[in-house]
Amino acid sequence: MQRADWMIAVTRTIPAGEAKPRTAGFTLFLVDVKEALANGSLQAQPIEKMGSNLVHSNQVYFDDLRVPADRVLGEVDHGFSVLWDVLNPERILAASGAVGHAELALRVGCDYARERVVFGKPIGANQAVAFPFAQAKAHADLARLMTHKAAWLFDRGEPCGHEANVAKLVACQAAWDATDRAFQTHGGMAYSKEYHVERLFRDARIAKVAPISEELILAHIATQTLGLPRSY
Repeated sequence: MQRADWMIAVTRTIPAGEAKPRTAGFTLFLVDVKEALANGSLQAQPIEKMGSNLVHSNQVYFDDLRVPADRVLGEVDHGFSVLWDVLNPERILAASGAVGHAELALRVGCDYARERVVFGKPIGANQAVAFPFAQAKAHADLARLMTHKAAWLFDRGEPCGHEANVAKLVACQAAWDATDRAFQTHGGMAYSKEYHVERLFRDARIAKVAPISEELILAHIATQTLGLPRSY
């Protein structure tokens, strides 16, 4: 947090009970992080995590934070539409990272399966080891295609909410499946920090819940794409 120059504060400027529709009443502010930290109106407390420490996470606290009017993104009370310009590329970015993660897990797992010799042959020669890797590769390739489609639509300024959601969903599942398979192939030593697969396992899990959980994506596809009634 302390390394950032700016942050976007998503605020509710109309009480939820009074907002019609429910997406109304949000305002996005651009906050000068260093200025706010210096005057004490913003505090950040790092969150210790089990993985994904390349990107820092913080709990943030606001205390009488004042933002100039010219730092409103979009219009007051109508920030939700602007927010989608942040959320869709965030999901595409998450999907891209997950596809790369899947490919790395496949490489780590397959390298080990080629090198580890048991009963006179590499364990990767056994179909019980090889076929799950092949399935994970197929999933990763499909996830890559959907990620490319979502990015292509976003770059063209076309609606891409569904594609971004699907890309994030399937890419993170592909990353988890590939990592879990690499972990299983390494056997008990996968739990050891001696092997890189231990870190891959920790980093892959968070993608299934952040920046948006699988359940929320499925709810959006069900209601917004398939037209099913809401459960909430």
